[in-house]
Amino acid sequence: MKAIKAEKPNKIQGDAKDLQLFLAKKDGGAGAWLTEKDVKEGVSDRDTSDLELLDVAGAPLNLVGLSEEDVRFQVTKEVVKAGKVPVHVLVVVPTGIDITIGGDGNADSVLELKHYQKRGVQIQSNCKEYCERILDKIDSLYQPDGVLPFICVEGSLGMGKSQLAFALGGRRRWFYWPATSVGVDSQRLYSNFTSIADRFDEVTKKDKVSEKYIVNILNCASTVYSHDKLWIYGFILALLKYYDKLEDDRDAGMIRFEKNVSLHVDMCDRDTVAAFKKKLKDEDKAVPFFMMDKLTANTHHDDQGKKIAAFQRNVFRACGLVLVVMGTDAKIGNLIHQNGVRGILFEAFFPWLLGEFQEQVTHPTKLMMDEEEMAFSGLLDGYNELAQLPGKNVPFLAPPNAEWPPYILGADWGCFGHLDRLKNEERGDISVREVSSDTPLFFCECKYWHKKVDSRAMKGIMKGLETVQEDKWKIVFVFCVGLTNFRKGSWAHGSIGCVRIDCRSGDVKWVVQPDEGHRKKLVVVMETGPVKIETHMSGRNSAA
Repeated sequence: MKAIKAEKPNKIQGDAKDLQLFLAKKDGGAGAWLTEKDVKEGVSDRDTSDLELLDVAGAPLNLVGLSEEDVRFQVTKEVVKAGKVPVHVLVVVPTGIDITIGGDGNADSVLELKHYQKRGVQIQSNCKEYCERILDKIDSLYQPDGVLPFICVEGSLGMGKSQLAFALGGRRRWFYWPATSVGVDSQRLYSNFTSIADRFDEVTKKDKVSEKYIVNILNCASTVYSHDKLWIYGFILALLKYYDKLEDDRDAGMIRFEKNVSLHVDMCDRDTVAAFKKKLKDEDKAVPFFMMDKLTANTHHDDQGKKIAAFQRNVFRACGLVLVVMGTDAKIGNLIHQNGVRGILFEAFFPWLLGEFQEQVTHPTKLMMDEEEMAFSGLLDGYNELAQLPGKNVPFLAPPNAEWPPYILGADWGCFGHLDRLKNEERGDISVREVSSDTPLFFCECKYWHKKVDSRAMKGIMKGLETVQEDKWKIVFVFCVGLTNFRKGSWAHGSIGCVRIDCRSGDVKWVVQPDEGHRKKLVVVMETGPVKIETHMSGRNSAA
């Protein structure tokens, strides 16, 4: 080793004992020799994974299963020119970092951990069906390869989210740690996972997330995840390698570092991690999953917190590793709702839609009926065919009447939909629908945005919908300045309700509410008040 370092003192920094020697024969010594061309083009961590590590320099050939005949090679000018001269020993200069995980916690925190472990066994026994359903979901996610969704466990403080991490034993191992720094004010339980949480934070910082574009961080299909070498990938790979060396895998449960364990972390790419995952599956080993507690996008007051949380989450997804994230409703909500291409739940979308009509600052506007706050789902009581709408995702929409290209839809990392601008003869204005469905989530009528709607106008709207879209429409939002001169006697639709919403105040009033058992469809009159829109066309200003 010292002789090798002495040969290249300027290129080889660090201690000679840290150099790694590999028998440069593929397939663990059973395949072909590497060539000079292979080495010059670069040998990645993935390429060395099937090479035999030489523990002793200068070992006789027979100790590595070779003879003099195996290393003899006829060199010609053509072979040299083509770069096909074999390489017998590959010297790898370590470029990574060594980290230490484990040995955390004092007597009090270890006692707290034991309480969690004991309760976990009890939950697993008493709530077996519930735990089995979660494990079934994890197993199903590990069936295909590729980018995976992540699993969210959300709830208010004290609801037992962290306890769940100790109740999932039986099928496969898993790693667990809090995603936020563990301090003196943290729960005592988290003190048992201080070092792994700190090391995870350190490798995240080494990847310089702040210098990357947020649009790429949020997109699992971006080159940040598909091509870049990342320290955080190396951290994940080191954990998988540690798991692979565990002697007893029969007792499936949480992997906790009770004693100090030294791990070597090198930067690597996604494919290196994916290749090791494939190795585990090929050897019939259950691939472990990962649980991150207290994952939040609010660690900073700017976009950095959002970027870091998304980055830490998406690296697992990009590698095809199952990740379970846990946090309070608001924190997890920041991750799963206002997510751009991942869509937003209708129940969360509607207050922001009202917020767009505020005169100054856009903010979510609450619905109020008789001076009491209500959710939009409260308007759907008895409308069985609309019961699922609040839990539906409003998708990320293509431009009007445009179709998402197949390579976007095939990436399987977003919630995409279509904005259909209907023709006049189709008697409607626009509709929003999911890619996978021909039936719109909802219709919008915007032709009267600058006018008030009276009984006559409403009659025309209803005639168009019921004539052309009768089988497709279940709910329509009519945007107008306001509802005026509306005569209930003119409403000839016994199973269709009508409600008016003041978009600025959120005030809700029923206009027509069918009897229970007869409620099928709903018209929502969105009273925006006067809306001023300024455009500049050929030097002419128009305002409405």
